[in-house]
Amino acid sequence: TIRVVASDGASTASGTFTISTSNVGPTYSGTLQSRVAPFNTAVSWALPAGAFTDANGDALNYTLEVERPGYWETYFIAPGEPETRWIEPVWVAASDVGLSIAANGTIGGTIRALVSLGNGTSATDPVYVTRYDYSMRIIARDPAGLSATGVFAASANVAPAAPVIGTQTVRQNVAYTYTLPAFTDANNNTLTYSVANLPTGLSFNTGTRTIGGTPSTAGSW
Repeated sequence: TIRVVASDGASTASGTFTISTSNVGPTYSGTLQSRVAPFNTAVSWALPAGAFTDANGDALNYTLEVERPGYWETYFIAPGEPETRWIEPVWVAASDVGLSIAANGTIGGTIRALVSLGNGTSATDPVYVTRYDYSMRIIARDPAGLSATGVFAASANVAPAAPVIGTQTVRQNVAYTYTLPAFTDANNNTLTYSVANLPTGLSFNTGTRTIGGTPSTAGSW
């Protein structure tokens, strides 16, 4: 309570009043960047300086979550009458992908894939989808419960998988061409190709994955 006293030199009068200061919630600066790490490896991602601030100087508490994407669920309203309904995305604990957040905002753990329900799921026949790329969010809360949220993309990068390539037999001094089958990538990343130890006379076109030319030396490679 604040008290005010006024005096005319001979007498005084006083009054009281109160001032209430409202709590200001944390703010997010938009500086969380996308994160990538090899699948099933340990990570330690520091919170960027100034990502979350609080005008009152309150200590902030951090929560880390991962988004489980929405999907179309099949259900039955009567025998033989299937229907579908959209199940909304939900945010769940980041432990589902092996991660957590420390009191100072550092994200740590062993990054894993997100396994969640996918299109076609029913009560008796769940369909699970493995995702290596997903959305994450950090929620910063002050002691009064006010919060700010920052979202970023995370990727548990899986190495490309090589197809089976059989032994190739070519004739010396005879033109030859062979297109390598494409490798696959669980993250759908764009792949670049290279080939080493080709026989003399052969070269590799990285754009078409084609080995071509006229081998001039006999042998095995």
